[in-house]
Amino acid sequence: MGFSLQASRCLIRLLGAQAGDVVCLEVFDDVGVERLDGSRVSEQSKSNQTYNPLTDRAVDLWKTLANWATAVKEGELDVENTHFELVTSRPAGGPIARSFRDAKTPDDALTAIAAAHAKLFKPAVKTGEASISESLSPQLSKFFGIDRNLAIGIVVRFSYQAGAGDTYAELKAAMRRELVSEENCDDVLIWATGWVKSEIDRLLQQGKPARIREDSFRSKLLNYVRTHDRHEMLHSVAGSVEVPMLQPEDDMLTYVKQLRLIEADDEDVLYAVNDFLRASIDRTHWSAEGLIDERSIEKYSKELSRSWKNKKEQVRLAHPDRPQTHQGKLLYHGCQEHSISLDGYPTQPHFTRGSWHALADDESIGWHPNHKDELNQQSKQGGGDQELKK
Repeated sequence: MGFSLQASRCLIRLLGAQAGDVVCLEVFDDVGVERLDGSRVSEQSKSNQTYNPLTDRAVDLWKTLANWATAVKEGELDVENTHFELVTSRPAGGPIARSFRDAKTPDDALTAIAAAHAKLFKPAVKTGEASISESLSPQLSKFFGIDRNLAIGIVVRFSYQAGAGDTYAELKAAMRRELVSEENCDDVLIWATGWVKSEIDRLLQQGKPARIREDSFRSKLLNYVRTHDRHEMLHSVAGSVEVPMLQPEDDMLTYVKQLRLIEADDEDVLYAVNDFLRASIDRTHWSAEGLIDERSIEKYSKELSRSWKNKKEQVRLAHPDRPQTHQGKLLYHGCQEHSISLDGYPTQPHFTRGSWHALADDESIGWHPNHKDELNQQSKQGGGDQELKK
């Protein structure tokens, strides 16, 4: 997929993130997680295609521990508040790495550190093992040379994960835990991979650290999944909302004024007020739940506006001699019977009707052929007597 191990790990972290987490790429480690409680996960990622990076004398193992030791010593990482994780792309392990991983108390960690030191620094003639290499020696010095309590803290909070050699399969398994269907999992994963890469590139180009909020990613993911993977209707949460009668102030609303311009009766206006209110409630709820976003609403509104323009022209061509109020009524009722999907979702009738009124409310559309002039004239008259042009 053209995705680095670190970027793949970033996506896996996002898929498994807790509420409020921020996942980082190469900010304070290869991959990092910042939690709401102030704790961190500091992850080093190793791609091991042909070797084991966790053997007792593996430079990668000790370089990782040395990097953490340096970061802790210099105050970049708080040893009491950080979990240190080493992740490999393929199966890996070794006695010292396992002893560090299994040490859960300071006493266990002290014992494991002492045993590792004794094993590594015993004369080669007695152990039959190779001597310490030039590349390994400085890494060992950095780790074993820091304050003992800091080294103990790192080991107590150390763990490692060994992958099975198929990063894509790991990503797919993580995506399946998001309840993505098997037949669409690949497509959703390709989208998520592209989104994370684009977000990282965008932040870096702006000179900002690559930090991605869990809630931002989750909202985008849910919107994409629900749009492309779950073909169901957007369920209304405003079904029980009902305005039983018109109020005098309703006539101050622009979309109601638009209806009055075409001489709509009170019953039609009451229906409009209810549809407008219910659609507004649904739109707010669906946005908060991540079912739709601003892009979805903008696209939906543009489609409605395009349909309105076409229907307006049809009415003009078919009924050029009809009074303007009659043309407006024909256009209005034609639009009220028209419906389109929202981001692939069928919508309930009141939502489309209410969305027409939302566009009429900001004067993006209108029912009377000269609705803008008529509304301007009303505004100049201060809401006084309105003579409609027939």
